[in-house]
Amino acid sequence: MLVFKFFILIILGLANLAESFAKSTKHHSYTLNASVGSAMVGIKTFNPISHAPGLSFNSAIGYIWKDIEVGATSLAVLSKNSDLKLITRGTTITGDGKYRSVAIGPFFKYFTPWWPLRNFRLFTNSGILVSQSTIKPRSPTIEGGLYGSSHKLTYEGYGGFLSLGLSKAGKNSPQQLRTSLHDHLYIELTYKVLRAKRISELSGTKTKVELVAIDHAKKAIFERTFFVAIGARFF
Repeated sequence: MLVFKFFILIILGLANLAESFAKSTKHHSYTLNASVGSAMVGIKTFNPISHAPGLSFNSAIGYIWKDIEVGATSLAVLSKNSDLKLITRGTTITGDGKYRSVAIGPFFKYFTPWWPLRNFRLFTNSGILVSQSTIKPRSPTIEGGLYGSSHKLTYEGYGGFLSLGLSKAGKNSPQQLRTSLHDHLYIELTYKVLRAKRISELSGTKTKVELVAIDHAKKAIFERTFFVAIGARFF
């Protein structure tokens, strides 16, 4: 949780810096982006990496100038992975599981001078992330320890992402980057990597969750995800 608070302070600082800089420029605006996409989610535990199709959701808020956009973003993925092997508190858990991760952090987006398609401008996007990932095993095989079959494991970690995309925008004026929703469509290919070692074992229901134990994995858990998303800038 301290890491999350630290990143929130960084994001707020960047937002204040961006606002100060924006006031000194002629063309600037707040932005709100959102996208949904198809993902290939890879989870590396104590078994070889497990790949599964999934869904991705992304939102971002920031400041945009002619060629640069900075701000804060959140990336979430959902998937169902098989052949997972997890170890916590001396317990080995193997089987299939539902996977969910949410990551937040600052981003830097650059709109290049290249227009591969008419009215579509090439851009790059990157950032660092802190994350919270949850694995809920389904009918797992449990060896040793006190792990309950209805429990789930939450991992706290960090990572980053790199994106390449095409954004629909006017070519003649920076202000045309934010004229209408139709002109704000974009498609983006993203590669995201997360690494986590701190484990929280949870029990309970959707309305009430209890912390059972906290552990540190002897071997880091990795998420490696590719996703293609279609989104829009709302303002």
